Amino acid sequence: MGYKVNPPSTEELRKMAVQRLGAPIAPDGKGLTTEQAIRLLEELAISKIEVEIQNVYLQETCARLDLALNETSDLYDFAPAGFVSSDASGKISKLNLAAAHLLGSERNTLMGTALAQCFAADQRGRIQALLQRASESGEDQHGDVLLGGGSRPLRHVQLSLSPLYAVQGHHMVMTDITARRLQEDALRTSEQGWKSVLEAAGNGVWEWDLQSRTLHLGAALAQLYGMPAEHTGSTLDSWRARVHPEDWPALRDKIQSCLHGQEARLRSEHRALGRDGVWLWVACCAAVAGRDEDGRAIRLLGSDTHISSRKRMEEDLLEVGSIQRAVFDLLPQYLAVLDANGRVLRTNALWNAYALSSGHPYRNGLARIAYADLLDVVTGAQPQAKRAALAGIADVLASKVPSFQLEHSFALGTDQRWFIMQVMAVQGVHARAVVSHQDVTRIKGQTAA
Repeated sequence: MGYKVNPPSTEELRKMAVQRLGAPIAPDGKGLTTEQAIRLLEELAISKIEVEIQNVYLQETCARLDLALNETSDLYDFAPAGFVSSDASGKISKLNLAAAHLLGSERNTLMGTALAQCFAADQRGRIQALLQRASESGEDQHGDVLLGGGSRPLRHVQLSLSPLYAVQGHHMVMTDITARRLQEDALRTSEQGWKSVLEAAGNGVWEWDLQSRTLHLGAALAQLYGMPAEHTGSTLDSWRARVHPEDWPALRDKIQSCLHGQEARLRSEHRALGRDGVWLWVACCAAVAGRDEDGRAIRLLGSDTHISSRKRMEEDLLEVGSIQRAVFDLLPQYLAVLDANGRVLRTNALWNAYALSSGHPYRNGLARIAYADLLDVVTGAQPQAKRAALAGIADVLASKVPSFQLEHSFALGTDQRWFIMQVMAVQGVHARAVVSHQDVTRIKGQTAA
């Protein structure tokens, strides 16, 4: 027969017993009559049946408890994490197979052994300290230990210690984190490798831990900035103190954009305070190397390269370029620099002024237009002279000849003017040519006189 999981109430139990007995129960009365005696016998029979029914329920409950206990024992014994329980004296009272495997011995051998003694001698002090803190604080304690050695492989294990009620001992969970540690070591080795490469290339590396508010500087940067290798309290304000005030706003915006994921990389060239109190130019490149579950940046890796020499060279080149431009504009010839396709890259001030005064439609310094259009200004209605000039320019740009010269006249109304056109190749990576038109009208007039 089948029964409910929970046993029946007293009333239900009595009803079931009466039904099983199949005999009526006489009402109570005074004195012990035959009928009452029969009733008493019936009551005793019913009670016996009640006990039998209860016994069935107890047997089923025990079977269910045994099954649950076996399942719990299997889960406990074959769990991937190690479980160890110790009594008030610190001796192991219970442990599963994973814990025995991590501790390197048979479970029966470890039972009754002092918990701390199951660890290597150099780890016992740490275990005792964790046990003591757990007992004194009543709170869980966590730590990492190293197991193994000798003929046994080394295992990195993470411990979680919980004190049992009323200082009755401790419960320990042991998780093998060897694989994770090996991965972390490999990452650190790889990271140290590229850091060494960057340092060797002259790029100082740094790491900003936003959670601990700590900045770690490579040896090169620490020497460059005159700072310790590990600098704490590295907020934006402390970073700002090392950056030139004029450069800070742009750098701050780039940092925020990188931290918030708006830009994948932080790239900046700015001035930073060196160890001698001198402003140095540095090129900074960084990227977020880790974010938390909410997407907030927790780690920023970067490098700073000292580029003061390059900046000085650029400034010198700008100065030289300004001087060249001034000389270019001061020359008395009409000068133009052409690209490989015969288009104007630059004209000097004399050319620009003459083109504008003669009604030329271009107002942008005559750049990026075909030089053939400018020849209309200086050759007028002389197509033969224009064709000769274009042919000479093409030969120079094609490296057929190093230079070309042409004397031509220009008529504007009654005004007759003479020019000597010279084309010279510019040596470099790209084909370039300089074209000059020198006004020789006065010399022509003197010659004619």
